[in-house]
Amino acid sequence: MQSTAVDGEGRTVLKELLDPRRPITAAAGALNCITRSDVACSPCFGDVFPQLTGILGGKRCVACNVGFDRGVLARELMRHLAAALPAGFVSVNGHRLSASLNTTC
Repeated sequence: MQSTAVDGEGRTVLKELLDPRRPITAAAGALNCITRSDVACSPCFGDVFPQLTGILGGKRCVACNVGFDRGVLARELMRHLAAALPAGFVSVNGHRLSASLNTTC
């Protein structure tokens, strides 16, 4: 996974390869040219979440493949928040947290 953010002037303010902490399939690797060895020493989503929140907070987001990107962000956000919250706080299907993601970007 790669996360990149540019500001309104086109300057790159974040560009990170992120370790998805799951296998990268051959099809995904062929599509994005990122392999498991490329991300082996990279941070995970939770590591860059505070920086990403600071960059995106209150901003309009533009994505090339918003349906896919929103799904990936929702999954990673749920995984990150579920690990940070007390046991039992997140519902089984995640509706409480994923609903708030729809207004983020």
